[in-house]
Amino acid sequence: MIMNQFDVAIHGAGAIKAFAYAGGKFTNEQNELGCTAAMFVAFNGADAIEAFVKAGGKFTDQKDNAGKTAAMYAAMGARGSKRAYDDAVAAQKEAEAAQQEVGVTGERPAPKAPDKSNAPGPA
Repeated sequence: MIMNQFDVAIHGAGAIKAFAYAGGKFTNEQNELGCTAAMFVAFNGADAIEAFVKAGGKFTDQKDNAGKTAAMYAAMGARGSKRAYDDAVAAQKEAEAAQQEVGVTGERPAPKAPDKSNAPGPA
């Protein structure tokens, strides 16, 4: 049976890991209800969220047809979903900030010289 990203997200961590191992990719595509795979994952618990993130999945502020976001699904989801979701989103934002810092060239900016304005003067 071939499963799409939505089916995989509903079936939890094991299915997510197998999907990723087989080369499957999670996108921000929405199904007929406006749901993304991330929304199903967010509802499905901490293990599913961890597997989704490791598989390259991203959480967004997209809304389904009822106006719910992945954050809302996490709040209504299995035990531990909200905390795991919050942790995953924080890590995602840190990674995105680090990526922006690297810039277009792919090179990290030169380190800044230490601030010596408060350093003691010669004695």
